[in-house]
Order: sequence, then C-alpha cells, then structure tokens
Amino acid sequence: MDPSMPKFKWIIPGLLLAILLVGCQEAPSRLAANDSDSNLAGEYWLSATTINAEWLWDYDNNIDGEVLGPGDIPNFNEYWAEIRYYAGLIVENKANLVAFQEIEGCHIIEDIRSELGPDSWHSVCQPGRDTYTGQDVAIVSRFPVVYGPDTFPDTFGQYAGTSVRPTKIVGAVLDTPHGNMAVITTHLLSRANPDNDVRRAAQADAVLTNFYRFMQQPNVVHGLVMGDLNDSPDSTPLMLLTSSGTLKNTLYANGRNATSSDCSFTFQGNCELIDHILKSSSLTGGEFRIVKTNRQYTDHHAVLYRLPKEQAP
Repeated sequence: MDPSMPKFKWIIPGLLLAILLVGCQEAPSRLAANDSDSNLAGEYWLSATTINAEWLWDYDNNIDGEVLGPGDIPNFNEYWAEIRYYAGLIVENKANLVAFQEIEGCHIIEDIRSELGPDSWHSVCQPGRDTYTGQDVAIVSRFPVVYGPDTFPDTFGQYAGTSVRPTKIVGAVLDTPHGNMAVITTHLLSRANPDNDVRRAAQADAVLTNFYRFMQQPNVVHGLVMGDLNDSPDSTPLMLLTSSGTLKNTLYANGRNATSSDCSFTFQGNCELIDHILKSSSLTGGEFRIVKTNRQYTDHHAVLYRLPKEQAP
C-alpha cells in the first residue's frame, strides 16, 4: 500500500459492533477451531500464505512511524475484531505458515498467535528499519524455529549503480516434517514513488543474497520467499529473484498459466499480482491460489501456495 495514504477502515456494521461491545476490555478467547492439529494433519503438508494486513496497528496512542495519527488507529474492540479476522482466515485456509506485512510491531503477531493457540504456533519477528512508516513484517508458523529471526542488517543489494538494503525483512529456518526450510518475508519499496523502481530492484538483489546465505544453514533443503514485493511477475525485481532458477514463482506451480484473476492489489486502476510466494526448486508441484479478503480489513488479497502430502519431497 502507498504509505502516504493510510486507511480508514474502522467502520464496523452496527450489529457486529454491538456484539463486540458487549462485555468489557478483555481480549476475545482464542479460536477453538484450531485447537486440533488439523493444519498439519490434513491433506497438505505445506500450506503457505502471505498477507499484507494494510496498516494493522493496535489501539494505544504509542503510534510507530510518522504516517499514522490518533484518528487512524482502531479502538480496542475494532483491533481485536481484526486480529480474529486474520486468525479465522488462517484457520479457514488451513495455513501452517503465514507471512504478514504492514503490522505495527511484533506484539501484533503475538496477538494473532495467541488467538490461534500459542502452544502449537511459533512466531518469527524482529523490529525492522522503516522508521517513516513504522511498518514491520513477521511470520507465524506451525513449524518450530531452528535459526533466527534475522533481519540481515549488513546486506545491501546492487542494481544500476544503486545500493540499497530492505528495511522490512525477516527470516528464519524452520523445522518441517520434510527437512529444514529457509523462509524470508519482506515488503519492498512502494511504487507510488517512481524513484523507488531502481531501489526496489536493488532490494530484490539483497533478498536473493540473503536467501542464498540462508540456504547454506545446516540441514536446509527447502526455501521460500514470501511477501509484498510491490511488482508484477514480469518486473525487474521479480526477474532478478527468479532468473537463476534457484527461486521459482508459485504462480506457475504445476505448470499452470497465469490468468487475469491472478491479482492481489489494485494500483492506478489495474489489479495486479504484487504479493508473491517464491519457492526453491526442491518444492515441486503444488497449488497456487488467490484468497479473497475482506476490504474492511485490507486492500490486498492473500496469496496461498500449498503442497499435498503425496507431493512431499
């Protein structure tokens, strides 16, 4: 999303608001529907999702960044309604690995994890370097963390004479049933500023460098790069990430062809796929999907990639 245009998304239908306001200032109980291990016991061994949550801030007045003001943040009940929405989206799609972008801080991912059930979910989060928007990225996963989190502070990418590092990025190595997996989520620079085009390509170069390094961690056999890359599949940043063949866009998983409905965000009147899940060549087959979201909460659709158990490596 364009950081200069914060959302005003806190209008809740009267009936829902009335329900939410009954009671008091206590966080809702976590989702009972996710108490079982259904996400890992189902037909998919990997169900990865990336979601841009569009300025998911909490309800206090300690506002990160310089963009949002007191009039842009939710109240207590509006905030928890949104936390429950994202937790419900995860459960509904049986995701077991979820990357979030545009959250205020690591406490947001902890609230989502608490709603899902903290005993069976793990979080990957560390404050980022974007002090202007204050936005962070994070991962919540059923798979235990064996290395990380890492925000790669020393890695600068290069493109067309420009040197830039991603400011919103975090990665970890996760222990999956089919080998350790290196996972990175990032949010590259906005296209609202044309000057960012070259800088975004340099950021993509840095992401690829970090991915190579993570793949050298002990026992790592698979990898994913997930997030809001703010560019289409045929753009320079995406070509930099996928041209070597080390990473492949799950958009084309199982030999599928891209369609006009493969879009996650509307930019200047055109709906484009700018949210991506890229996978290592060790992960073959699988299914790519766009998951429609509620515009009350976000202006992005989610992207889902899942691998059935019969296609496990």
